[in-house]
Amino acid sequence: LEMFDGNLILQILFLRGHYNEHYIDNTSEKEMAAWLPLVKRIDPEYVMMYTIDREAPADGLEKIRETELMEIAAKIEKEGIRTKVYA
Repeated sequence: LEMFDGNLILQILFLRGHYNEHYIDNTSEKEMAAWLPLVKRIDPEYVMMYTIDREAPADGLEKIRETELMEIAAKIEKEGIRTKVYA
């Protein structure tokens, strides 16, 4: 993705919950600390953020609240990367 020299839009789906006996949460501090440096390296035009909009494809997964998505967007924008939030 770095080879696009920033000429791309990065999309990410945020969710949390249980799936196949594993807990998933890509909004956690640990996940964000691992993900954000990669986003900075890719340097996209912007990051398109959203959460599940319909019934979850598996029981145990949950939608992330819009306020929480906005908090994550603020962290990304603090790094100089534009965001668009779709909730």
